[in-house]
Amino acid sequence: MAASAGGRRPRATAVPGRALRHERPACDPRRSPLRGRAPGRRARRRRPPPRRPGGGDRLTELTLFEAELELSRPFRIARGTRETLEVLFLRIREGDSTGWGEAHPAPDVTGETALETREALASLDPDEVNALDPASTLAAHEDLGPAARSALDLALHDLAGRQADQPVHTLLDLPCGHMPCAGTVTVSDPDDAAEQAREWLRSGFFHLKVKIEDPEDGLEATRRVAELLPTDLPDRFPEPEVWVDANEALDLDQAQALLTGLDTLGARLVEQPLPRAATADLAHLAQDAPVPILLDESVQSPEDVRAVGRIEGPTMANIKVQKVGGLQAASACLDAGQATGTPLVVGCNIETGLGIAAGSALTGAVDRADLDGNRFLANEPFPLARPRPGFAGTPEGPGLGAYPDPGKLDALDKIVSLGTA
Repeated sequence: MAASAGGRRPRATAVPGRALRHERPACDPRRSPLRGRAPGRRARRRRPPPRRPGGGDRLTELTLFEAELELSRPFRIARGTRETLEVLFLRIREGDSTGWGEAHPAPDVTGETALETREALASLDPDEVNALDPASTLAAHEDLGPAARSALDLALHDLAGRQADQPVHTLLDLPCGHMPCAGTVTVSDPDDAAEQAREWLRSGFFHLKVKIEDPEDGLEATRRVAELLPTDLPDRFPEPEVWVDANEALDLDQAQALLTGLDTLGARLVEQPLPRAATADLAHLAQDAPVPILLDESVQSPEDVRAVGRIEGPTMANIKVQKVGGLQAASACLDAGQATGTPLVVGCNIETGLGIAAGSALTGAVDRADLDGNRFLANEPFPLARPRPGFAGTPEGPGLGAYPDPGKLDALDKIVSLGTA
């Protein structure tokens, strides 16, 4: 889909049993998040503040923190179980303005260890970080790994938005939007999966994603979850959905059996059933797939999105801000999806409200949202308000729209502070 003059067009959204429609929901919180903006209207854009002469755009302080956050329950997927989140926070402070970024490296996702990311961010030179020009600063730090680059990217965009008094999605020329958010049911036996689903439903979520590692047990867990989906939602609400995510755990025969079973359960999509390296098998699986295949681990760059678009068969691409290296890279992935007509999902890892806010900035330009990662934290340092329970929406800002809880910042361990005036 081509971009409209001055910005991206809202994506066409296919809803089973309904016609394709274009939606550009209003960001005004006083309006219903289910009601679209009048055709042709765009959010008013304000110019960013001009550069101050005499080198006044030099940042005042760059500070790196780290923390190990407890989860409210073990998070189990096919690759293993996590009970804590190791996270790094980068703070850029200039005068009265502050921007925050987040990184949580994972060797199997971003290719970085925590030590490598910590050292990369601690070695940043404040004189090479221009808070008024995020694009140039990021171009000068292309050697950073995805997680480290994401921390720098988010902090720069957060600061730029706060200085300009506008939300990040406006800085990136992205439409605003609200849509249902998937709630994740972790790998477990069918009884526990059903109980997790009930908890999500009680919290207002009606799009549910079931993590599996075995086709037979996974199908039974999915069946139990699907049976719980509400059938009496108001007409203005999108239909309830169940997804399945195998996190690369299956082989081709298992994946084919899973797809057949999911079709009978009414599942809307299956996420990353095969290892990312099994490109030929993924292409073969997609050819006659009865439900769309969402590729996650296979998508780490705009070129990967274009590769998904070249697959014959129903496929989608999952864009995660941390995985691709920040909002600038994620925006390039959106462009790649539009150029190839590839349906897109904005996803997340386990991350704080800061990272979820960054992903939420993309919600007006994608087809589905899976942004529940902060809900697994027992002690959230960056609380983020949702437009309504069970939905993801574009934060209003300024900046990323997520602000640290002062009472919880004391629990962060300061690693290094650079460039203090």
